[in-house]
Amino acid sequence: MRRQMTISAGGLPSGYTQLSYIQGTGSQHIVTDIYSGRKTNVSLDMTMVGSGGIFVGWMSAANNYCRSYIAAADYNVSLGYGDGYNSGYYNSSVRMSVNGRYLLEYQTLSGSHWLKIDGNTDFSSASSSTYITTQKFTIFARNVDGTANAKSKYKLHELYISIDDVLMGHFIPVLRTSDSKPGLWDLVTSTFYTNAGSGEFSYA
Repeated sequence: MRRQMTISAGGLPSGYTQLSYIQGTGSQHIVTDIYSGRKTNVSLDMTMVGSGGIFVGWMSAANNYCRSYIAAADYNVSLGYGDGYNSGYYNSSVRMSVNGRYLLEYQTLSGSHWLKIDGNTDFSSASSSTYITTQKFTIFARNVDGTANAKSKYKLHELYISIDDVLMGHFIPVLRTSDSKPGLWDLVTSTFYTNAGSGEFSYA
C-alpha cells in the first residue's frame, strides 16, 4: 500500500478553507518563489486526469538544458534530471490510469537522481551535478527560462519541495473565501499562490 501524505492545515489563517484538490485543465500554472539547489527533492500527491504535460519543475535551455521536473509522457511517469553535462530523461514503464491517485517522489542534481512511485523505487542513477538554476519551480507546468510550457491536467492534493535538505515549500489546496479564489497555500512561508495562466482551477 502506498504511503498517504497527511495534510495539516493548522497553519491556515482565517479567510481560507482547505480543499481536497485543485485541478488544472491544461491552461493554468503556478509560479513559486523556490529556486533549485545542488540537491532537490519533490513529493507530489496527485490524481491523474489527462495525458501528457509537466506536473512540476523547470528546465533551462539557455544553460545546457539543465532540468528538474516530473511529468507524464502520454500516461507514463517521466523524470527530467541533471545539467547539460550529466543529464537525462527517464520514461517509466509505469502507466498511470485516469482518476488514479499516485504519490510521486524524486531527487535530482546531487549524489543520485531517483524516482519513486507509490513508495517503490522505479529509477536510480549516480550523479555529480552541482548546477544551481535561476529558474523558479513551476506547478502544473515546466518553467523554461521564464516561460511556462507543457501544462498538465491533474488534481493536486499536496506538494513538498525541499532544497539541499531544507523544506522550502509545503503546498496544500485552499479556497480564499472572500472571492472564492482557488490556489495553493504554502505552510512554510504562509503565502497564497494563485493561477498565473488563463482560465481558473477547478476544485473540491
